[in-house]
Amino acid sequence: MPKDIVERPAKWNFGPGALQSHAGWQYAAFWDDQRQVTVARRRLPGGSWHAVSLTGYQRTENGDRGKVGPIARGFGDGHEKVALGISADGYLHLSFDHHGSTLRYRKSLHPVARSPENYSWNDKLFGPVQDNLGGPKIEGVTYPSFANHGKNLSLYLRLNGGSGSADSCLFEYSNGKWFLNDPAQAKIIDKSWSRGNKTVNAYPHSLATHNGRRHLTWCWRDSPKADTTHDLCYAYSDDQGNTWKDNEGNTIGIRGNAFITADTQSAVVWSIPSGTKFVNGGSMTVDASGRVHVLMKGEDGSPAYFQRNPTTGQWSRQSSPSLGSLAAHDDRVYLVTPEGIESAAADSFAKRDKLASGPATLFEDSKIQVDRSRADGWISVIGQTGKTVSVVDYWIGRSDPPEERPSLASVRNELSRVADWQIEHFGEVFDNKHRKRPYTANEWPAATLMVGMEKWAEISEDPRYYRWLIDLSENMHWKLRPARFYHADDHCIGQLYLSLYQKFGDKSKYKNIVDQFDKIIAKPSTVPLTWNHRIGEDRWSWCDSLFMAPPVWAKLSSVTGNPKYRDWMFDEYKAITELLFDPTEDLYFRDTRFIEQRHNGSKIFWARGNGWVFGGLAELIPELPKNSEQHRYFVDIYKKMARRIAYLQTPNGHWAMSLLEADTYPTPETSGTGFYCFGLAWGINAGILDRDTYEPVVLKAWGALARSITPEGMLGYVQPIGAEPGSAWPDRTEVYGTGAFLAAGAELTRLLKSIPER
Repeated sequence: MPKDIVERPAKWNFGPGALQSHAGWQYAAFWDDQRQVTVARRRLPGGSWHAVSLTGYQRTENGDRGKVGPIARGFGDGHEKVALGISADGYLHLSFDHHGSTLRYRKSLHPVARSPENYSWNDKLFGPVQDNLGGPKIEGVTYPSFANHGKNLSLYLRLNGGSGSADSCLFEYSNGKWFLNDPAQAKIIDKSWSRGNKTVNAYPHSLATHNGRRHLTWCWRDSPKADTTHDLCYAYSDDQGNTWKDNEGNTIGIRGNAFITADTQSAVVWSIPSGTKFVNGGSMTVDASGRVHVLMKGEDGSPAYFQRNPTTGQWSRQSSPSLGSLAAHDDRVYLVTPEGIESAAADSFAKRDKLASGPATLFEDSKIQVDRSRADGWISVIGQTGKTVSVVDYWIGRSDPPEERPSLASVRNELSRVADWQIEHFGEVFDNKHRKRPYTANEWPAATLMVGMEKWAEISEDPRYYRWLIDLSENMHWKLRPARFYHADDHCIGQLYLSLYQKFGDKSKYKNIVDQFDKIIAKPSTVPLTWNHRIGEDRWSWCDSLFMAPPVWAKLSSVTGNPKYRDWMFDEYKAITELLFDPTEDLYFRDTRFIEQRHNGSKIFWARGNGWVFGGLAELIPELPKNSEQHRYFVDIYKKMARRIAYLQTPNGHWAMSLLEADTYPTPETSGTGFYCFGLAWGINAGILDRDTYEPVVLKAWGALARSITPEGMLGYVQPIGAEPGSAWPDRTEVYGTGAFLAAGAELTRLLKSIPER
C-alpha cells in the first residue's frame, strides 16, 4: 500500500531524483504548501516516513511573479522543482527554485546518509542556501539535475539563457567538495548554432552511468516555442564527463574546452524535424547490459520509445501505449505511470506485462518520479493525490517479495533443516583445495559449528542436538586441540565445553582448559604481533583469532570466578586492536599484511574476518562485569562496528566479501553475513542497539541467508577457508558457515519472541 509522507504539499512537486535510496534508507524532496523545501527519509524496506521542512528559504508565491534574470516565474510554474542528490560520502544535496535564476543550493552539514541512525531528523542538519559550489557565483540556472557516478556526484545545469538559448554545464563533486565548480570549466554544450546565427539549448532526458560510462540523451530547442524542438541526440563519456563521444566513438566535445553544439550533426541519432508535436521532456535509463532506453513524445504527439544496442550502437524505435518514467533492473526495463507499472525484457519493450504483484495505485497528478537507485528487489514511485504525497513500492524480484518480519515457525524450520543436514554430512569434505580429511570436532571450523549448534540446541526443545554435542565432546575427552599450545584456533572448542558445563554442570568439562590457560599465563608467548605465519600465530595476530580465543578466556573467568583469565585476555585484545583496528572505518584489517594494501584504490576489509570479530564480541561482552572498564571498552568497539556494518550492507541483504567493494564482489557470502546477523540481533536483544534502526538490517540479512539454503537443507555461498576476499558458490558450504547461520537464527528467534506475532 502507499506510504504517505506528508499532507498539504505544493503542486508541480517532483524534480529529478526526488526519490532516492542510499545504504538501506530512502529520501524524498519536494515543496510543501508553505513554499519550503521538504526533505523526508525512511528506513527500507518499509519504515515510516519522517519529514522536515527547511527554513531559510521560501519559494515565490503563486501570482507573485517577480523577475529573476530575464525569465518571469511564479509558484506553480513547473520549472522550479526540487532536485535531490546523494553523494557517495553520505551528504545530501538540494537545488531548487530555478527558471533562469541564481543558483540555489543546500548541502547537509554532516554525512547524514552514511550513518542515518546517528542524526535526529531536523532542519538544522542542512546548511544555508548558497549561490555557488565553492567557486564563482552561478547565474541563469534552469533544470538542475544530480546524478551519481560511483564516487562522483555530478550536477547538470542549463545556464546563461532561457528556452532556445542556453548552455549546459556539468559540475563534479567528490570527497566533500565540488572540485569542478566554475561554469567556464564545467561547460559541455554551447548554445551557438551557425544556421542563421541562431542559438539553441539542449533539453536533457537524463544522465546515467553504467560500468563507468556516462550516457546523456537530449533534444534541441530553437526558441521558447515548444514546436521548435527537434532531434534525439546522444553522447557518452568514459572519463568522468570530461571527453564526450558520439554514437560511433568520435570525440565531439571536451568539457570546458571544445563544446557540443547544434552543428554537431553526429550527435543526432534520430532525426526529428521541428514544427511538429515533438516536445522536450521524457525519460532515459540504462539497463544492466548497457542498453540505453528513451521514452518521449514523437512527431505526432504520441509516445515513442527508442533503444540503443550496446554492441552495435544501432538505435531502434517503437511506439508506446503511454508516457511515463523508465527504470531498469538487471535484464528488464519498467514503464512506470500514475496508473501502475509494466515490465518487459530489456531487449523486447513491445512485449510488456502488467506487473501484478505491485499495488494498483492511481496518482491524480501525472508528475511522478521513480527511485532508480533502489536495488533490493523493489521499485519505488513518488506521486501526489490531492493534498497527499505518497510513495508506492512495487516488487520486481524474481521470487515472492520477502516478509518484513518472518514468522517464528519459518525461522525454526530453517534452523532445523540446516542443522539436520549438517549433522548428517558432518564427516564430509567440502573443500578439497584446503582439506584432505574430515574435521575433528575440536578443530576451529567444527568448533565454530559447535558454538552455533549449541545455541540452536538451547532453544530447539529437541534433546538430540545436545546429545550430539555431548557425544562429540566426550570423544574429544573435553580437551582443546593439542596440536598448537598457544594457537587461538585450537582454543575455540572451549566455548562449547564451558557452555555445556553451564547447562549440565560437572567441572571435568573445563578442567583441561584451566590447566592449559594457567600454563599460558605463566609463560606467555612474546612473539611480535606483526604477521608471521610460522610463529606469529602464537599470539592473536590475525582478526579471526578474536572469535576463536577471547570468548573462551572471558567465559572461563565467569565459570571459575577468577578474573585473571579475563584480565589476561583484555591485555592481549587491546594490543592487537591498537594494531589492526582502523578508527576511520571502524573495521579490522585481517592482519598486518593488509594495513597498507589497496585494491582498486580501496582498503581491504575482509567480510568474514570482521564477522569473526563482531560475532566474537557478541560472545565476549556477556561474560564481562557491567560498568567495568573492560565492558565499556568492548561495547564501544561493538557499537562502532555495528554502525559501520549496518551502513555497508548490500541492498540484497548480504555483505560483500571485501566490505568496501560491493561492486567488485557482488556474489553473496553467508559466513560473514551470518556473523553480522547474529551480532546485530544479539545487540538488539541485549539493549545495546536501537531496535528501530537495526532490526531492518537483521531481517534483511536473514532473508539473504534463508535464500541461500538449498532444497536439501545445505547452506550455500560459504566462502572456503582463506584470509581475504575471494569466491563463493551456491552449491558449496563449510561447517563454520553453518555455525554462524545457527547462531544468527537462534538470536533472531529470541528477537521475534520479544514482540507480538503478526
